[in-house]
Amino acid sequence: MMNPSIRAPIKHPALTPSEKLDLVACLCAVASRAVVSLVGAPFRGRRGAPTIYQHVLFQAVRRLCERSSVNQLQYINLNDEENYRDFVKARGLRPSTVELADGTTAYRLGVESAPKTILYFHGGGFQLPASNDHLLFLKHLRDSMDPGGQTVAALMVAYDLGTKNTYPRQLQQAVALLDHLINVLGKRPSEIILAGDSAGGNLVLAVLSHLSHPHPKINELEISEKLRGAMLLSPWVALDCHADSMRRNGAKDVVSASTLTNWAAIFTNGDPLDAYNHPITAPYDWWRDLHVEDIIMACGANEIMNDDHRAFAKILEAAHPSTTTVIAPNEPHTAPIIFRLIGLKSNGLQDQALTSWMVQHA
Repeated sequence: MMNPSIRAPIKHPALTPSEKLDLVACLCAVASRAVVSLVGAPFRGRRGAPTIYQHVLFQAVRRLCERSSVNQLQYINLNDEENYRDFVKARGLRPSTVELADGTTAYRLGVESAPKTILYFHGGGFQLPASNDHLLFLKHLRDSMDPGGQTVAALMVAYDLGTKNTYPRQLQQAVALLDHLINVLGKRPSEIILAGDSAGGNLVLAVLSHLSHPHPKINELEISEKLRGAMLLSPWVALDCHADSMRRNGAKDVVSASTLTNWAAIFTNGDPLDAYNHPITAPYDWWRDLHVEDIIMACGANEIMNDDHRAFAKILEAAHPSTTTVIAPNEPHTAPIIFRLIGLKSNGLQDQALTSWMVQHA
């Protein structure tokens, strides 16, 4: 169903008085960590982020995510709908959504009649909503591909967060939206690019897996031709967080292994990991004959996921030769989004590589 209006915002999680009091203590702890990291930043050597500014901010973000509960983090952030509403209003854009019968919603940037589509899945560990910076990055990609604004539309999928529904609900929603695009809205698979960052990159890989190896709990989706492409930004390919880079890059990145471990447990609800939600364990043959033309994966050398990315890239490149991998020196997890968040003038090598690839596939 197409809906040009925006519904009343979804309510934020309710916090008990003790949770609110604890949130104040948490914010104090974050401020304290920032001060301590600022004092120690000149002595960080190669263990920390490349600049003092990044080092202090990344320390603060890591502490916030480690110290807060998921409900507290959702409480202090705008939800998907609020972020989208404010984003389009600030830019004088016309709001437009795609809504499925089960309540799944995707928010559009661009015109409904555009023949080409970027179907985007945001990151946030399956626990946090899309941010303004996700929308900024997505708009940048769409505008770069289609400066005239008539041939490419982007859809940001507001999948259920892990505190509401656990795996495989998010994959079911992603497949249902792709099905809707093709079989209801009449978009050709060859004019659709799947894209996602972090947990969203995990979802992109899960959708590609489902197209080749249907998930037993999700309706099969047959497509008549290959998808145009798949764009992966710092995809979360290993939910177990056992790689050595989790320790080695712990003081350089914006996210911590303990946070990812906690969020992965909420997402899976204790169920065993599988090839859909933990793609690094899928064998080589699993990735052969994917229903997609080209793939690009961009990530940062300073990520705690770095070892997982390098290991997964070797498998994917061997099984699907039209895969491009970019590992940017001195860049953190989801750098194009994080750099926008902290106001850097340059959005980094990952941003440049992804933008160039998307323009080539417009």
